[in-house]
Amino acid sequence: MTLSLIFLVWMRKKLKNFAARLDLDAYTPSDFCLMGSSMDFDSFKIADMKVKIEQSFKSKFKVDGIVYVNPAYRIGDIYDLLKKKDELGKCLMLVENYK
Repeated sequence: MTLSLIFLVWMRKKLKNFAARLDLDAYTPSDFCLMGSSMDFDSFKIADMKVKIEQSFKSKFKVDGIVYVNPAYRIGDIYDLLKKKDELGKCLMLVENYK
C-alpha cells in the first residue's frame, strides 16, 4: 500500500510537470488574450464593441484584426441588484397586505 501511494504521488508530480511544460511550449488562446475593465461603450452589442476596440488598437498600437470579443460582466453587481429587488418586493407585499 505504501509503495502504491509513493508511486501515485510520483506519477502526479510527473504529470503536473509535463502539463506545465506543454503549456509553455504551445501557443494557446491565453497567450493572446487581453482583459480590460471599466470600459465605456455607446452600445454593448458585441459587434459594436469589437469595432470600437479595433479602432482603439489601430490608433494606439498599429495592430490589425481582432478575432473575437467575449464580454464579461461583474456578476456580483447583478446579484446585489437582485437581492435589493427581492427585499423591495417583500416590502411591497407587506404594504399591500396591510391595506
